[in-house]
Amino acid sequence: MAGVNAGYSYLAYYGNWMEDQVSFARDHYRLVIIHPSVSNISPGQIAAIQAGPDRTRGTEDDVLVLGYLSVGEDDRPEAPFVGNGLGPRVDPRSSDTGTLRNIDVNGSPSPGGLQYASYYLDDGLLSGGRSSAHDGVPDRNAAFGGYYVNAGDPGWQAVLRSSTKATAGKAGILELLTRTVGAGYGCDGLLLDTLDVAAPNSYGVTRYEWTAPGLSALLHAIAADFPGKIMMGNRGLFFHDPNLEHYHFSIRAALDAVLFEGYYTDSNSVGLPSPFFLSNKSYLAPKLNAESQRPDGFAIFSLDYYPPDDPEALRQSAYRESQLMQGWPLYRTTRLVNETAFRTDSESWNAGHPDLRPPVWDSTFSSDTLPGEARVGLQEVIPGDGEVTLRWDVARDQSGPVGYNIYYSADNGALRFDEAAKISEVEMTTPQSYFSGSGRRSFPFEYTVKNLTNGVEYSFAVRAEDSLGHEESNRRILRETPRGIVSHFLSFPGGESPEYWESIASALSDPVGDGTPDITSVKVANDLEHIYIRVEYNGSQALNAFEGSPSIFLSLDRDRNPGTGYDIYGRGIIGSEVSWQNEEPFLQSRGTFNTGGSPLNAVPLITPYGIRTSFQTYVISREARFPDQSGSDARIFPDEPFRFAFWSDGVNPEFLGAIDYEFAAMPGWVSFGDWQRTVFTPSQLEDPEVSGYDADFDHDGLPVLLEYALGSDPMVAGEGLMTTRVQGEGVESCIELSFQQRTGFPDLIYELETSQDLLSWSADQGRFVEFSRGPSRPGFEKVTFHYRIPPGEEATFFRLRVTFAVMP
Repeated sequence: MAGVNAGYSYLAYYGNWMEDQVSFARDHYRLVIIHPSVSNISPGQIAAIQAGPDRTRGTEDDVLVLGYLSVGEDDRPEAPFVGNGLGPRVDPRSSDTGTLRNIDVNGSPSPGGLQYASYYLDDGLLSGGRSSAHDGVPDRNAAFGGYYVNAGDPGWQAVLRSSTKATAGKAGILELLTRTVGAGYGCDGLLLDTLDVAAPNSYGVTRYEWTAPGLSALLHAIAADFPGKIMMGNRGLFFHDPNLEHYHFSIRAALDAVLFEGYYTDSNSVGLPSPFFLSNKSYLAPKLNAESQRPDGFAIFSLDYYPPDDPEALRQSAYRESQLMQGWPLYRTTRLVNETAFRTDSESWNAGHPDLRPPVWDSTFSSDTLPGEARVGLQEVIPGDGEVTLRWDVARDQSGPVGYNIYYSADNGALRFDEAAKISEVEMTTPQSYFSGSGRRSFPFEYTVKNLTNGVEYSFAVRAEDSLGHEESNRRILRETPRGIVSHFLSFPGGESPEYWESIASALSDPVGDGTPDITSVKVANDLEHIYIRVEYNGSQALNAFEGSPSIFLSLDRDRNPGTGYDIYGRGIIGSEVSWQNEEPFLQSRGTFNTGGSPLNAVPLITPYGIRTSFQTYVISREARFPDQSGSDARIFPDEPFRFAFWSDGVNPEFLGAIDYEFAAMPGWVSFGDWQRTVFTPSQLEDPEVSGYDADFDHDGLPVLLEYALGSDPMVAGEGLMTTRVQGEGVESCIELSFQQRTGFPDLIYELETSQDLLSWSADQGRFVEFSRGPSRPGFEKVTFHYRIPPGEEATFFRLRVTFAVMP
């Protein structure tokens, strides 16, 4: 919903209507929430309100009218109903600690018997009710009388869709939204109430959290079925809390607005703020604001209740907390939402308190009773290949919605905001770490600045701006250098001698004094058999639990996806599948620090180890293996780029960020696939008769694989194995055989073979004596063998056989 801020005037009224009320609502509000099921409002009166002050539909002053719909409770007068006789239902999980994912949304039969519709619930109430669990009788809301239902049940969804006030005492979706079903109210949207039926069991009120996936799916389906209608959800705030599993079933994209009922005063607080107000303000409000500001976010409205005497101090505080502090338009009414003295206080209060201030920073990392310390501006920067990802927390303002502007510059000095590049009102995404909960190093927003130059340091800042153009002026600037995928080839014994590392640039550097042990630099290289990692420290430090020092961890993210492995420190930077604690390798998975699995051939050689030192070198075999999710044996280090990080545990942990690495080929090395793409056209690559391993398009007797091994052209006939008879005085008679061989390719196996009949071939290497070997052209050497001719041998045929030790 566009244009919603603290001065947006709206009305919530469930009572009966008179014509003067219709006129007042039409002329003074921009949105009206009604309850046709319990009031006398007619389709004609609704249409009159919708027409707005100019009494003409389809103009800018039209009023939105939302019809009330109870989604999580059956409020029909004759409830409960027998229905299909398959209910009530109960939680299908064995315990409250079970996951909500992949749950049976229909639940399990109640042990107390089945004599009601399958959408009723029988898990019992934890407080405030008289319903008993598993007694075969549907649970009931003791305060308002409705029967709790499973919104994911198809039977209940049919009731919601098709019921009418005349036949069931409840206006359903079609009657509320169309002009052709039942009374045909023709509302502009729905107020979706009683969403709290799916609240976490830990809240201590109900036991129906297991219905959350079905409820979420229903709300998304309603929104999809009526794309032109406004959907406002009343509460259901747990769906917007990343610390709860409900967040994975977010209803954000299904809603245009959220009604925060009872934010400052609720229906049970008489003349006093709600006992939950501090939690509402410090814990829920920042998270709700963060969700509202996303590209698929929503507007937020506040609904409070006032006592009969309505003290002025209470009224002022209510508007200050909702409108000034949060930017949410507030409507205050009686407990039954039927106060006939319609109010326009939100608009008048806002007019008397004009917004002259820029946004104020807040924090999603807070407790139920204490607001978190405001996290101002940019909080984290993460380098990538030609890009840097920025993360920050939420800001709030009286005139929302709040937007965020990014400033950046490659200047070496301080960031000059008037000269820096600016990205206005960026469309943020959600960091993977936020899905694991809010926290000290978890932030709700991120944005990746692209098209940067690797190796150049940039300065970045984020500033918040309200809808009036007020931008705050924080000067929190973070610097980072984008870097590409690291790749260095280092011949053995590169891991053993420091001088071999002098030509290798640091893959990652870290400021001094920020962790224990204090790592300052990491360098990485590989040869054909090992990966080498050199870790440098800030002076001599105790390592690997020596003298009580913390453990040092190396963590590997095989697919560079923080969401598929264990999220180290909840940073959303690396999702580890394999880690090493000092010398001990172990396996990890999403949400599980140690799965108990053991990699094979993965123990690193760390030198020096378990002493005081200023550096260490890790040497790990590239053939290290582990059982993957399918149970198959897989190499720990993939051929594709992977990510790893160094970190420590303890009271002052070090976390060095992440390094993206790809195994470097030996200089001059060209893979078979790369060679194919060089010598064949795209259409030839698709034809195995031209480019396949055994193809011989030029009919020279050399299949494609042999052409690759010899470095010859597969499209032009040539010679592969050259033979010459050598004889003379003082020289043993022999056959000289020469061929081209790629250098540094241990996976390519070259073998000379002989035959007497061209049918059976022998690789009797004892008869072949290497005569010479030397460079012939870049990446190749010419190899010459002599074959001793046995006495009496009449005819001998020769061939060169080339195979891959491991087929590519």
